[in-house]
This record gives sequence, C-alpha cells and structure tokens, in this order.
Amino acid sequence: MTLKSIYDIELSSAEGKDNFLQQFKGKAGLIVNTTVGCGNANQMEILQWLQDRYGGDDFQIIAIPTNDYCGPGITHGKWSEGITCGADSQNYGRDVYGTTFQFSEMVASNPNDLVASTLGVEPGHNGLGQPNKTPHEMYQQIAYQMSRLQEIYGNSPTHDFYSWWLNLGFYGGVQMGGNFEKYLVDKDGYV
Repeated sequence: MTLKSIYDIELSSAEGKDNFLQQFKGKAGLIVNTTVGCGNANQMEILQWLQDRYGGDDFQIIAIPTNDYCGPGITHGKWSEGITCGADSQNYGRDVYGTTFQFSEMVASNPNDLVASTLGVEPGHNGLGQPNKTPHEMYQQIAYQMSRLQEIYGNSPTHDFYSWWLNLGFYGGVQMGGNFEKYLVDKDGYV
C-alpha cells in the first residue's frame, strides 16, 4: 500500500453524493465511526459541541457510519439490529442530538474480535453475527498511516502519539476498539 490522502479516497455522502471527503481538503478533520442507539452514541453531543466551537474553514467533524460494532447488547431498541445505511446514523444524530456535521455512506471499518468474544459470536463476525467485511479503502489507509507512525515513533508511553486506549491490543489504532473511534487528520488528509 502507498501513502494517500484520506481526502482523495472515493466515498459518498449519506445522501448518495459522490466525492464526500474532497470537501474537507484544506481543513483538519476528526473522523469518527458513528452508529446509533449504543452507549457511546451520546458522544454525538460532544462532537457537535466541537463542531460548533471549532468547525469552519479550518476544522470539521467527519462522521463515517459503520455497523461493525452493532448488535443485541450493544445497540438498543429498534437499533438492536444495527443501521441499514449512513442516513440512519445521520438522521439519528440530527433528531436526537441536533448534529450539523456531515455524514458519509455506511462502510466497513477495521474491527477487532472484542465484540465477537463479548457477545459469543464466531471470531471475524460483528455483533449481528455477520462476517466482517473488507474494510473500506479509507479505513485501510488510516490503518496503514497508523502503522507507519508506529514504525517511526514506536509504541510506548514516552512519545506524543501514545494512547492508552488504542494500545489495549488494538495495534495502536490499526484495528478499532468500537463505535465512535476517532482519528485526527491534518489539512492534507493524513493521520
């Protein structure tokens, strides 16, 4: 794999418009995998606060819906079977938390097997018992960029890129820990 700007990757908006990520070129972005009805969904309120406070010409929250961490015991109520598309996450955010930031289509991320083991489903499957899909190119590029950062800076608490949470066996961000995982990218689209 070669290093590539996140903003040059093809991805549609929740409404189906092409080139979703290109609108963020020249801005720092906080990429967040979103869903609905889980214990982390209330983070949308904080993400909206960040968008209100810092959003504009230099920074944007970028929501990328995924179903990789959904299922009974994780997502609740009518959402116990996950979302069907990116618009589900977008509408939920707008209706429940008043979000104004942008949402993409639903894609596959870089899940780990913590959900599978917690819910007793076969490894390599999501909380709905469905086989994990191949991660979208954007998440493959994020994983690649995170692994390159580890090669350069190592993986210890003595450097500025160390994250206690990301180093709980998730390979420093190469695999994700759950819903609402966040990646900060610079104005050129690099982690």
